[in-house]
Amino acid sequence: MEDSSATVIVDARGLVTGWSDGARRLTGYTAEEVVGRPARDLLARGAPPGPPAGTPRSGTP
Repeated sequence: MEDSSATVIVDARGLVTGWSDGARRLTGYTAEEVVGRPARDLLARGAPPGPPAGTPRSGTP
């Protein structure tokens, strides 16, 4: 079974310092596109809203 985890690492300054292959599959952005950039840029790119907080999720990307 393929690992479907998506991991983003953000440092104390709010910069993305780590980006997993699962994060790439989930968002479509490669590590080269996001590492070193402010994490807030990911939220400002107009990503579709997810389900309300607390909504259980299941499935694979």
